[in-house]
This record gives sequence, C-alpha cells and structure tokens, in this order.
Amino acid sequence: MEATEGRGLVAVANQTNPQKQKTDISKAITKLTTDFENSWKLLGADKDFTESIKFDLRFVNQSTLQVSIDEQIKGTTSPKNLSLLARSDGFQWYYCFIMQLLYNPDNNKRILFLLDEPGLYLNPAAQVSLLKNFKDKVAKDKETQIIYSTHSHYMLNPESISPHQIHIVKKEKDKLIRLYSLKNYPHSGSRYSEIAPLFEALQIPFNEQIIGDKNVILVEGIHDFYALSLFGNLGSNFYIYPCRGATTIMHHIPFFIMQGIKYAYLVDNDKEGVDKAMGEIEKHYELDKGIVLPFDGYLQDNGKAFEMDNVFSDVLSEWNTKLGLNSSASYNSMITALYHCSNVKIQRELLAVKEIKDKFGIIKNKLLEKFQDNIGGLREHFDSSVGQKNKKKIAQ
Repeated sequence: MEATEGRGLVAVANQTNPQKQKTDISKAITKLTTDFENSWKLLGADKDFTESIKFDLRFVNQSTLQVSIDEQIKGTTSPKNLSLLARSDGFQWYYCFIMQLLYNPDNNKRILFLLDEPGLYLNPAAQVSLLKNFKDKVAKDKETQIIYSTHSHYMLNPESISPHQIHIVKKEKDKLIRLYSLKNYPHSGSRYSEIAPLFEALQIPFNEQIIGDKNVILVEGIHDFYALSLFGNLGSNFYIYPCRGATTIMHHIPFFIMQGIKYAYLVDNDKEGVDKAMGEIEKHYELDKGIVLPFDGYLQDNGKAFEMDNVFSDVLSEWNTKLGLNSSASYNSMITALYHCSNVKIQRELLAVKEIKDKFGIIKNKLLEKFQDNIGGLREHFDSSVGQKNKKKIAQ
C-alpha cells in the first residue's frame, strides 16, 4: 500500500526518523481505515452490529507488520481491539481482497483476479453486494477481469451477471473435467436436473432452460401451442414457446436475443395482436420477426378479427362430439382435449382433415419464410455495421 508521497510501507518500515515514521503510519492508518470501512459498509456487512472500525498498524520489526482492528460495537462505550487473525474468515478474506484491489502496485496494468468461492464466508446480502462490486470494478476498469468459482446462488444475481458469462465445470464419466457454457451444458431438461438451482438463481423460467439451439416460435398462449404442435408439422428443429397473451411476447424476446437464439412470433389478426403486441415489439426491436395469422380474406369478407379459433370454426361442433365433449364446447376445450386425447384412432382421424392441414400449411410456410427473412435481415444488418466500422478504420 502506498502510504504517503508515493512511498510504500516497506520504505516506511526502513524510515530512520522515528517521528517521520510515526506520521507516515498515522496517514496509512487513516487511509486504510477510510477505504476499508467504506467498502465494508457498501458490502452491507455487520451494518446492524458495528458502529465503526479503525485499523492499527505497528511494526514489530522491519520485516513484520502487525495489523489489528478497533471495532466500536453499537450500544457500547469503548471499542474492542482484535488482531486481524482473530476476526472472522469472511472479514479476513475481504481484507485481503481489498488490499489487492485498492493497493496493488500493478493496478495500472491489466489484472486478472482468480477467486475460489469468494462468497463462502459472507452472508447472503454481503455476497450480493460483493457481486455488484465485481461488476462495478470491471465496468470502471476495462483492463480488469474477474473469474470466480461458486456453489452459491447468491453469487449468480442476474442484475450483476449475464447467463452468457457463466460456465459450468463437469466431471465426465471418463474422469475428464470439461467446461460448458450454460447454453451448451448437456442436462436432462428436467425441472429437477442438477443445474435447476442455477436457472432459478438467474430467474430463467423452466421453458427457457430446454430450448437449446432450436428455432423458437412464440405464440400467444397454451391453446395456440396445442394447435401449432398438432398441425404445424414444423419438425424437431423448432420449439413452440407459449406466452400469456400477445402483449407478453415482447417480455421474452430479450432472452432469445441475448442467447443468440433465432426466433419468430405468431399473433392473432386482432386488435391485441396487431396493434398492441406487434406495435410495441417493432418499436423496441429493430428487426421485424412477427407474422399475423395469414388469412387476410376473412378481414376483407366480414371485417372481423381473425384468431386461431377461426381455423376450426367449421369443424368445431363435429370435433367436440367426436372427442366426447358437449357440441357447443369452446375451441379452448376442444384443442386441449385433442392434444391430450388417449384415443389414437380419433386423434389421427382429426389430424388428417385436409381443410385444417391446408390452413396450417399456409401458417407453416409463412413462419419458415419469416425465419429466412429474419436471418437474412440480421446478416445484412451485421454486414452493413461491420462495413461501416471498416470504412472508419481505413479513413483513420
């Protein structure tokens, strides 16, 4: 640590003038106390217990520095003096970390911190604050990198760390140790898989855990999911993602952008789908990835909105009867019963109805076209951006 006038503590220890050494130590104590106490308070540690702390530095000899801490406990009249080694493991770890962070003589160089279980001895609130400190340090000093291992979900706060920054260490059956990104980790996809707590800590919904590298189609709700799953014939490369209404679709899009997952969305041709959902999405995201149900003729003929329900309007009563429902049952009831139908013969019969297959064929083709348009548009946008950057470099 630089004490004063650019001189480190080694120089202070070798100081031959006792009064000058005493002055330098006093300045070092003041600086260390101020810096550490501010950091310790930001960490939120002992805030309900400790009034203040003050460091005391004494040279036992020229090669040994004794560090102790005077801690003023709330509700007491005199401070309690403890050596650094008598403090908690969490306090000792944080002291060493702050010394390296603030007083490293190589701070003007590129620094890589490798930390093993940094939150091990800290309480949950302190771990969250420490992670924020990591984020702030890296944001302030672009040359600094921090890599740490952890088993604590408090050290995976999504406000401070992004999923793409996380890697998982796995010991394989061949006894080799491999490192996987969160996206590529080979897990079962079960809600109770070994890394389920990690997803929970990152506040990633279960559906978003099992998508992998598939193309994602976001639909308005579970009944659209049933219909598209039954009749879409999209293949195993597509994952149909049900939302909770058209206006909630945009809340899921940032995750797919962040993970680099190709996506498109399908909304009803009604006020909520077209005006609210698509309007908001196109306002926030540059590339248009959505389609409305492609049956403009219905709007032209009767001026009514067209929803997924309308695909089945001509067969709804008949299918309800075949599925053992009341003939007047709703579309939602019918498509749910069809999706979960245990009578394979009836299910196959209804899935083979040409009129419905043809309509979903149109939907499928429109979706596939939209994926191609989006991929091409994204590539064109990327090429254009790179081209502009290269032009600037050449000009410079």
